[in-house]
Amino acid sequence: MSAHTAGQRAAIMADLAVAPLPKSFLGSDMVELCPKDGMPDIGTYSLAMIVAPDASAPVKAVADHIRATFEVFRETGKF
Repeated sequence: MSAHTAGQRAAIMADLAVAPLPKSFLGSDMVELCPKDGMPDIGTYSLAMIVAPDASAPVKAVADHIRATFEVFRETGKF
């Protein structure tokens, strides 16, 4: 969680704001607001990662770790 997201969360918890956070950032003390709650659909997004063919072994290891982490997220919805 970044400092920006932490600030959004603090404003939400103080009942000062609503914010578009990923579901994985919602704690048990927060609720997801949807179109049925009067909120607009904010759509979806995609991420991509490009690794240079000649990347070093450490870079490839980090890329593999990121891929594996997002695969777990895809399957479970949690990081």
